Amino acid sequence: MTKIPSTIGGRSPHEIVATTIAAMTGHADDGKATRAIELAAPTMKLGPVEAGRDIETLKMVMEQREAAPYQTRHSVGWPVVYEASEESIRGRAIVTIHRLTDDRYTLSAADFHVTLIPQDGTWLIDHLQIAPFVARRIEEGGQAPAGQLEPVDSQPRIVRTTEGWFAKAGPMTFRLAATSFAEAVAAFGDGKKMPGDLVAGPIPGDVLAPVEPSRLFLIGLNYKSHADEFGITPPDHMVYGELPTDCIVAPGTPLVRPEEAPEMVDYEGEVAVVIGRDCSKVDQKEAADCVFAITACNDFSARDLQMAAFMAAREAGGAPSMAKAKGFASAKPIGPELIVVKGMNVSRLDVSLRTVVNGEERQKGNLSELLFPLPELISKISQDHDLKVGDVILTGTPAGVGHAKETYLKAGDQVEIVVGNLAPLATVVA
Repeated sequence: MTKIPSTIGGRSPHEIVATTIAAMTGHADDGKATRAIELAAPTMKLGPVEAGRDIETLKMVMEQREAAPYQTRHSVGWPVVYEASEESIRGRAIVTIHRLTDDRYTLSAADFHVTLIPQDGTWLIDHLQIAPFVARRIEEGGQAPAGQLEPVDSQPRIVRTTEGWFAKAGPMTFRLAATSFAEAVAAFGDGKKMPGDLVAGPIPGDVLAPVEPSRLFLIGLNYKSHADEFGITPPDHMVYGELPTDCIVAPGTPLVRPEEAPEMVDYEGEVAVVIGRDCSKVDQKEAADCVFAITACNDFSARDLQMAAFMAAREAGGAPSMAKAKGFASAKPIGPELIVVKGMNVSRLDVSLRTVVNGEERQKGNLSELLFPLPELISKISQDHDLKVGDVILTGTPAGVGHAKETYLKAGDQVEIVVGNLAPLATVVA
């Protein structure tokens, strides 16, 4: 537990968080961290409380107010909307304040989560989670990312069937003049004008995997919650690997567990990023422009083969190969819909991710929680590999995998991956 010498009275929430971030990241409290949070949260409103009130006032309000708009298992609370006033900041930053049952208080946002304990006129910092890119922004110049996460649910979608490529925009569906994913991207253009013929009725044909990538990459431990469930310290650098693309199958394809290791097969719900243009050795700004769409993927994994690969790599002093554990036939169903995010701020996408097994929600996360955001992971991979149109990157999985509880898939199990409001990616275990 870290003690921050700040009195309860006269300290605003962003000052408390800024001081904490500066202390926990090893930076002197030279104003950069404070400035970063002030940019993200220059004004504050909480019900009847106006801007400029401090944590003590918030505490009084929370103690007096019994009802709250929502409840979670551990806390009750309500959202605080921080309006961004500078032209360099777009939108709003949504921060949630909770009062915990043991008299602890939390401030949470997409970029940080801090637990505060009032004690003897001082705030004790019991826990702080901060996205790595926020710490780097603070170090580099004091500008933390701000602005409300960009919703994508209303964006156009692309579906591939045995009858061709189709784009769905609102209530209308268009047939694209395309025979490949690259042609579909080109035909789609900037998304403002839909080329092709209007389709009456449902999309014809059987749904196929929306992409046939030349390369398939996957990111490890990109959600803190997933590292936490195994007691692993989140990595300070991105860990990724490559798989053969022949493990990608169409939505609805039954999962056939590997014959040599059928007993410990597990699910991993992931958001898959689809590359929209060729890129090599790009920086993060250019990498953001390489994203065309996102979709759902289930990263089915044979855990016993995975653990054996880790042990073999440790003995050999090299990197583990995941080809057998994660690259077996039918291991990577993907689709059924792509949602186009080209031109959006892909570091701030509000995209929910859920995994449901036999009707029970097992995993829940959001793309905004990634330890290494999309531009960073694309830039990193492009330093080592040339990325082509249609290539796919699996961005990681949140907490809730079966392996954490030694609960594995069996014949007849039904697994759904739900990304945003896209059609679910459903798989039945054979």
